[in-house]
Amino acid sequence: VSLAAAPHRRKIRSWTDIVTAEGGVTQRALERMILFLSKHPAAKHFLRPVVHAGYTDWITKPMDLGTVRQLISEASITTMEEVLNHVRLIHDNAVYYNEPHTVYVRHAKKLLEVAFSQAFGVSLEHHRARR
Repeated sequence: VSLAAAPHRRKIRSWTDIVTAEGGVTQRALERMILFLSKHPAAKHFLRPVVHAGYTDWITKPMDLGTVRQLISEASITTMEEVLNHVRLIHDNAVYYNEPHTVYVRHAKKLLEVAFSQAFGVSLEHHRARR
């Protein structure tokens, strides 16, 4: 089967290509975004909740990609902005809890950059500059 014969299989340039009639993204698009992020090498530390003695003494709003996926499936997250806010929370928690030079901070930064790049088709720095 060629891709031309199956338009539903075309490559999506941006997750915002999949929109609802109201202009929002579909739940499927949000699920695909989290799946994409979960497969990224930088995501390996953020797939499940952190289980480390004392973690919740420092981090009051723990977050991970598995929890984001669950929230999407429960329709508690319905916009790409909410997904990005949760990925930003994962990043912020990693930065707050870990030393700056650790792999956890580097991977959290990369994951956030990848999320913004996929959602908006631009780098995180470019997105910040446009705001």
